[in-house]
Amino acid sequence: MRYKVVRLSSLLSKYGEGVISDKLATFQPAIESLNDSFLTEKSVMMDKMSECRTYIAYDADTFAILGFFSWDSGVWRYLMTVVFPILC
Repeated sequence: MRYKVVRLSSLLSKYGEGVISDKLATFQPAIESLNDSFLTEKSVMMDKMSECRTYIAYDADTFAILGFFSWDSGVWRYLMTVVFPILC
């Protein structure tokens, strides 16, 4: 199994929202949680609004989605303006 991680916006640009939404709907989390609907219901909209950036981990051989994580733009602004200047 070869794992890859790709940004959701890259997939949207390359394949379109319809194809990607259908693929996201196939994701089956290992453990059900309240956040499971984020990937299928909100990630595309949030990415388009630049509210967060979602990254998809998948099996490069089967293209099965293995997981995802999202990066909130507010956290990034905080890191860039508060944390990184202190560390540098």
